[in-house]
This record gives sequence, C-alpha cells and structure tokens, in this order.
Amino acid sequence: LPSQCQHYGLGFIIQRSWATRIHSFQSVSDRIAVLELQLSNKTKASAINVYTPHMGHDEIETMDFYCELSATYIKAHRTSTMVLICGNFNAKIGQREISIHHIMGEHSRDHWNSNRHKLALFCSKYKLFLSNTTFPHKARHMTTWKGQHKRTNRTTFPIYNQIDYLVIPHRHKTSLRKARSYAGTL
Repeated sequence: LPSQCQHYGLGFIIQRSWATRIHSFQSVSDRIAVLELQLSNKTKASAINVYTPHMGHDEIETMDFYCELSATYIKAHRTSTMVLICGNFNAKIGQREISIHHIMGEHSRDHWNSNRHKLALFCSKYKLFLSNTTFPHKARHMTTWKGQHKRTNRTTFPIYNQIDYLVIPHRHKTSLRKARSYAGTL
C-alpha cells in the first residue's frame, strides 16, 4: 500500500554474509529504525538509522524526533554492547570550537546550521562522538549531500554539505581506524 507519510521510512542494507547475524529489526517510526546484530554468544550491537527533520520543519516535530531518538537509544543501550547511530541528521556541524569540541574531531565542513545545536546537545547528553569528523579527507569524502543554489537567473553554484554522520559512544573513539562518506552508494 502507498504510504500516506511524506518521508516513506528508512532501512538498512546488509552484506549477505551478515544476514545470519540479524537478531531483530524494528521500525520505530518513519524517521527511526533499529537493527540488532548478534556478534557472538554474549555480544549484541545495535545500529539506529535516522532521518532527522530538516530546518524549516515545525520545531515541535524536531523536538519530538529527538525525544523519540533518546528513548530508542536508551532502550538499545540496555540490550546491546555497542550502539551506533547513523543517518541523515540534517545538521551542518561546522568547524570544531570550544563548545562542541568533545563531540567531534578536527575535520568537518566549514558551514553550520541551527540543527547543529540539537545534534550537539543530544551527543553531549549521551557522551557520543561524530566519528566521520575524525580523519582528514578530500571534500568529496566528507560531503554527504550535494545540491545547487541559483545566484541569478543564469548562474548556479554547487552546494556541498556534510549532514550525515556515524555517531558512536565517545569511549570507542580510540578504536576508530577510518570513517568517511562514499558517494553513489545506491
């Protein structure tokens, strides 16, 4: 049946060899989904996939999203050894500065938007870290959204934004070996 929702939900793509490790999948809402993997007899990992409302949406919708994400994170944290959050946060985190240095590495795109504050607050509350701001990469490997902006009727210029993140517990940041974007995945 066609969805009545304007967002249509989200999901995961799993490598075939990992399919036998899937313990559970839950579609929390059209903006949050959880995949739980059984890594060993005693170890489970949860991946939470998100699609955050973008700027311009009703502020209440965004606040409701972060409340629902908080509840989902807490629930996943109770049953899993490791919880990752990945997806489109529609937040341009900008350059590292004193107020948010604890949630990010030194490598991100220059610009920021108001959704930055909501993401930073969420990460601070749960001691989370934006892993794909850790390593230096070319702009195309940091960019997760590309668009165009019309300057005049004849002139357009490209826009490159970093709005998708892989969020991990801060205590695991020393385990990182690589984190970057891959264009054209689908």
